[in-house]
Amino acid sequence: KGRLTVVTGVSGSGKTTLASILAGFLSPDAGEILFEGEPADFASLHRTEGGLQMVFQDSESALNPAFSAGQAVCEPGNLARLSDCEARARAALREVGLPGGDDFWNRRVSHLSGGQMQRLCLARALTMAPRLLVADEPTSMLDPSSRANLLRLLKGLQNARGFSMLMVTHDLAAAAKVAERVFRLEAGGLAELGREELLALGLS
Repeated sequence: KGRLTVVTGVSGSGKTTLASILAGFLSPDAGEILFEGEPADFASLHRTEGGLQMVFQDSESALNPAFSAGQAVCEPGNLARLSDCEARARAALREVGLPGGDDFWNRRVSHLSGGQMQRLCLARALTMAPRLLVADEPTSMLDPSSRANLLRLLKGLQNARGFSMLMVTHDLAAAAKVAERVFRLEAGGLAELGREELLALGLS
């Protein structure tokens, strides 16, 4: 609870499948998923404040290009019938480094850069004040500078807000700099990398 945990692995190892199962978008073949010790009710967790939110790898596909930035960031709160959705959304935009004023608020999603879209997706999630944020390869489609900035932003938000975050990524070198725990997915198994292993890789 309250930690940033990274799951890494080579392409095809099942990282995105694992993230999708933990976010409730896929059903496991066996076993069960618990959220704070209870069987996870994803229908509720995704639609209520203080539940679970996900930030997808492809932010462009996750957003309606015809929406304005304001409509996009407010959508989860509107679906959850939050009375203060717009105020939360504008505050969340500023938290992720985007303008909270009307000029950006009214800009079409299709007119935003890739980095702005990814931050917009993060702001959408923050409006719901999640206890758990699942981020699937959130930096993979960004340039190196934007990637580093987003990782620092994610860690800063996690520290400030106190939510738990599970980040799935193949970029172990970058993620290890912000993670408190690092797991490797390989051959269907999940193993935690200790400090000695991270040091051996030059990552701690």
